[in-house]
Amino acid sequence: MRRILASHSLGMWLSVSLALQMEGNVMASKHRNHALLFFVRL
Repeated sequence: MRRILASHSLGMWLSVSLALQMEGNVMASKHRNHALLFFVRL
């Protein structure tokens, strides 16, 4: 029983970290696009 709970919490943690990583990538790409637009305006 405890092993199943541990694997479940590990899967939850992995999915949460993966979602945060993807969100960070999206934010970074948006920031990069804003920087590119800023440089193009200059």
